[in-house]
Amino acid sequence: MPIINAFSSLTELKQQLDDGEITAVAIAAHFLERINRFDPQLASFVSVFEQRALDAAEGQDNLLAAGVNLGPLQGLPIGIKDLLHWQGTPCSAGSNLLKGVISDETAEVVKRLHAGGMNIVGKTQLVEFAFGGWGTNPRFTAPWNPWDKKCHRIPGGSSSGSAVAVAAGLVPASLGTDTGGSVRIPAALNGLVGLKPTQRRVSNQGCIPLSVNLDSIGPLTRTVKDAALLFELMSGVTLAKPQVGRMRVAILQGDMDGVAVEPEILQTFEKTQYDLRQCGIEVVTIKAPFSLPELSRLSGEIITADAYAYHCQDLQAHPESYDPVIFGKLMQGQSTSSQAYLCAMETRRQYQQAFATMMLDVDAILTPTLSMTAIPLSDVDEQKAALATFTRGVNYLDGCAISLPVALSSAGLPIGMQLIAAAEGESTLLALAEALERQGDWQTVPPGFE
Repeated sequence: MPIINAFSSLTELKQQLDDGEITAVAIAAHFLERINRFDPQLASFVSVFEQRALDAAEGQDNLLAAGVNLGPLQGLPIGIKDLLHWQGTPCSAGSNLLKGVISDETAEVVKRLHAGGMNIVGKTQLVEFAFGGWGTNPRFTAPWNPWDKKCHRIPGGSSSGSAVAVAAGLVPASLGTDTGGSVRIPAALNGLVGLKPTQRRVSNQGCIPLSVNLDSIGPLTRTVKDAALLFELMSGVTLAKPQVGRMRVAILQGDMDGVAVEPEILQTFEKTQYDLRQCGIEVVTIKAPFSLPELSRLSGEIITADAYAYHCQDLQAHPESYDPVIFGKLMQGQSTSSQAYLCAMETRRQYQQAFATMMLDVDAILTPTLSMTAIPLSDVDEQKAALATFTRGVNYLDGCAISLPVALSSAGLPIGMQLIAAAEGESTLLALAEALERQGDWQTVPPGFE
């Protein structure tokens, strides 16, 4: 029997495949078996396409045997968030409104996965219509964060199932969407790499929107290299490989004032600055022309207006089909006038310009991804607590960002740090992230899922 480690990176699995140690069918079968074994508790998948995945894997084995090379991810499995259309498969967006709906189109990013020879094994759970960062979904279910098998802790959202599936070794990678942190938040809470690309670099065609102005599609992976490979496949962009030795990473002065950040996260933030310096990177403190908490508030105004514009007809015709919390969030956008919306977009444009100017002097910004580790689901109060303080502003500024797992707390829960770069700065961002990744020695396998 071929030896397959469920916690191998895409790169490692591909090396085994190319060396003839394993087949695409064996890889698919291995992960499907783990889904069948662990997902009844984890609830990370909405749909699993077992036979379709095995047939696709056999097709890739035949192509590889014939010498047909579709790229560095050919023959490898992946999960996709149930917000992405794939013709002939269900697409619920985590809502009763779309339960049982079968897609009649395929998202551009899904077409790119197929063109690169990747094998979609299933579609993952999410917060209803991607509107939330905690990972809750009363109508479907909240996936179980695998870092605590006894206590149901938040998985983060909205790409909750995408993160849980990778963290537990049910797939080696997955796709999520990020409007204000919905890839980076679950990545941080589940000990993964989560990349939010510049919006215009990855097509949103065929993805059900939350905010047409702020949505980005990005990967959740075990390593930075895997995230880079998926970004190249999804975007068609060939990344440069800049040297990090003379780069400058900024700490934003005063940006955590008034934010209740867990002490262990603050300690890890200081340690991460030290690790960057060990790579020869200059770490500087600057005063930004904005604060991330303020940008989070401004971003929320656009999200609610965009979301209401998309849902307004269904909100009136089928209010009972929405979870009451999501219904309330969506209805907040009803009060946004055309004039207020235009003013909000102009304010955003001005902040984007200020951000672009600031980033001429530094290569990236470092922040914690979150102010907390994964709390019990029963402790969540979405009306009072803010989760996306450090993440939302990146979408508002149209930068790119990545969350990296850098430590475990004393309770054994993952801690993530965020690097932010300018629009279309993915080459710089990923080079810095890979350098920081090499400095770390953190556990990335949740206990009990080996």
